[in-house]
Amino acid sequence: MNTTIKRVFDVVSWVALAVLVLLTLVLILSAFNIGVRAFVVSSGSMSPAIHTGDLVIVRKSGGYEKGDVITFIDSRNKYISHRIYKVEEKDGKTTYTTKGDANNTPDGSPVSEVNVMGRVVFHIPLMGIPIAFFHTKIGLALLILSIGAILIWLILSSDKSPKKETNS
Repeated sequence: MNTTIKRVFDVVSWVALAVLVLLTLVLILSAFNIGVRAFVVSSGSMSPAIHTGDLVIVRKSGGYEKGDVITFIDSRNKYISHRIYKVEEKDGKTTYTTKGDANNTPDGSPVSEVNVMGRVVFHIPLMGIPIAFFHTKIGLALLILSIGAILIWLILSSDKSPKKETNS
């Protein structure tokens, strides 16, 4: 194989492996309760700030204020990331009225503080698409097979031992 093509293929393989390992780490770390979680955005309600398919990284905080983007569990047990529109204190309990940036009106029911997963600290555009796919059985199998195939390719292609010449 031409050495330039081989080098390009090696670089692409290493980058692909790094991306796959990063995705695997995100999947693993989001399963543990370490105060930081990742969620895939499944609607355009936060456009233009956050888009469908983005990955939001959320960190639990002691309190939240108007303007913060939070991720919470709604009454249907769905994770929603919306901006806090209004904060209310009543009987020592805090509730948040939220609104998607692309929505015309605030959400219908206030969010109890116990249902808040945390504040969105940053988002990675489009990174949620492969992560959502890798959460499926087929996607997880392809992830494992891809990492294995790339590792095998890198091991086999890194054989740099000198070749013996034969005299005929």
